[in-house]
Amino acid sequence: MIEIETTQYLLSLIAGSFFVLTHLTHGWGTFEAQHIAAPIFIIYNIIDIIIGKYWQTNITYLIHHMSIIILGIYFYTLDEFTTEQYLISYYISMGEISSIFNNVRWFYYETEWQIHMNFLFAISFIIFRFISNIGLINYAWQLEDNLGSNLVKSTTIVYTLLNLYWGTKISRKLLGISKFGFNLK
Repeated sequence: MIEIETTQYLLSLIAGSFFVLTHLTHGWGTFEAQHIAAPIFIIYNIIDIIIGKYWQTNITYLIHHMSIIILGIYFYTLDEFTTEQYLISYYISMGEISSIFNNVRWFYYETEWQIHMNFLFAISFIIFRFISNIGLINYAWQLEDNLGSNLVKSTTIVYTLLNLYWGTKISRKLLGISKFGFNLK
């Protein structure tokens, strides 16, 4: 692993951990938790876009980061949460739990623990991202029709499609399925 990648994973681990810990200590998905965590997460995603060259070969990462930035700005600019906004915030925050496992696993790359960490990430992604996407879609469509809400709805669709795409890839790897059937190696 080269130096810039290690720095990226460490920054991502710190930002993700801060995000999750803020929600644990200030109420999961609450207005207060979002107002503390959102600026850090927005800044982290901007920095990661700048220093993280991986998105140049896989545009889905850039789209995901932009979705998080848009949703973070939207929630940070609100003066208070409606019930639907709180629930959207709750489910977005839940989905980010898997990011911690995603970043921890890279510190075990090419060690005896790599397969265990990859498994933890895969399971956490499937559980937290799929559950969060169901909640996101459900509550985003209950928002009133206005420019901000329509932006949230559009971004939620993109975010959900990316998670379904990645979740399918992760599930196939977890089950040992290739494009041509089961990989029995």
